[in-house]
Amino acid sequence: MFDKKRALICSIILYSIGTIALLTYLIGVVALDAFPYNYRFTLPIWFIMFYGGALIMTRVYFRLKKKEAAQKSAKPKPEFTDEQFNQWLTKFEPFTKLGAQLTETKQNVFSKFGGLPLVPENFVWPTWKNHALPFLLQIDFSEINADGKISGFPNSGLLYLFADSNEINAPNFERGEEEFAQDRTFKILFFDNSGELTAPSKPDTLEIVYKEFYVSSKISKTYPDMDDCEEAFEIYCDRPIGGMDDAYDMLQWENTDSFMIGGWASYVQSGGYIQGLKENEKDEWTLLMQIGSVQDDDNFMWGDCGTLYFYIRVKDLKERNFNHVKMDMQCT
Repeated sequence: MFDKKRALICSIILYSIGTIALLTYLIGVVALDAFPYNYRFTLPIWFIMFYGGALIMTRVYFRLKKKEAAQKSAKPKPEFTDEQFNQWLTKFEPFTKLGAQLTETKQNVFSKFGGLPLVPENFVWPTWKNHALPFLLQIDFSEINADGKISGFPNSGLLYLFADSNEINAPNFERGEEEFAQDRTFKILFFDNSGELTAPSKPDTLEIVYKEFYVSSKISKTYPDMDDCEEAFEIYCDRPIGGMDDAYDMLQWENTDSFMIGGWASYVQSGGYIQGLKENEKDEWTLLMQIGSVQDDDNFMWGDCGTLYFYIRVKDLKERNFNHVKMDMQCT
């Protein structure tokens, strides 16, 4: 297969050989009459042959050049239109979930990450290995789910998350997976009635204070990962036009580094805690929240800019029991 460069080189070589044959004929035969009789016919044949090949290569060169110019000027044609993709996307609608995306705000709100918490009177700071667990998050469900759009989640009450990034980022691999899952490297507390809230004193054994920023919420529709929903996987495999799967992956993946309550998890890697469950168990669990990393806080970093995922049984969520939550971490 000739490319433009090879066609040009071949044409130059053939032109050169043809020219040499012509000059040899003109000088040696016509001017000096120095060549034997049979060469008088051979040299013109060489000239015609090489010049003919040169002309063919020149034509190939210009055709390839014209084709290259046309390709550069041509606009790429998508494999599918937005309308076609959105029409296919409606098939996933029965399996979508609403989640609350948390973004930094300057508003006067209760919900926040980092700093020190505001807690009810009966609050006891959770500890692990005789050290106070660092405070990571406080959420007022009346701020983020007052209208109950996040299905199954409270529309009032306070949720607190305490987690030690040092322990999360440095697990002991000599322990079994199940044993590590039972380690209390994090603690979730929930209070139905807040009453009067106060700021507790910083415990002497508290080693980490995460960056503080307040958050507001925005309800967002989330799409299932194929490892978490068998019905969605069947629709995904039955896509009508090539490339739609890549577009779906980007749609599902775009929230991987976000902060979110509820919804479907957006995995940094392929599959998470739910994927490892038996098929008849997957519907029993749901994403409680996912928490991305914060670039300008070395403590607020899960592995290599990874994300934390917290899962809870649907039954426990309904009963407001946060004692059996499972945590997973993924990073690049």
